[in-house]
Amino acid sequence: MLKAKRLTQWIAALRRANLSIRAWLNLLTIPLTERTVKRIVWRRRMSACVRCPNFNASQKTCELCGCYMPVKAMFSGVECDGEIEEENAVTGWEGIDE
Repeated sequence: MLKAKRLTQWIAALRRANLSIRAWLNLLTIPLTERTVKRIVWRRRMSACVRCPNFNASQKTCELCGCYMPVKAMFSGVECDGEIEEENAVTGWEGIDE
């Protein structure tokens, strides 16, 4: 379940993203429809995000998809949009959920 602090941060990230009302509604239904992952999986996903060159640490968002990663990483039905290999960095959640 989403804690109040994370929910507040997520809403702030959604506001910064300047989304349409339809996109807002789609994102707000994720916590109601998707199952959450185990805490160890969430930590591994967030660890991968923090190492990723596309991660904006100050806002905790992904530069590729614009998602607020502490919330996105919680749900089993979502994937990382950054599964690419850059010169000296491997991005994405490949193999983390195991």
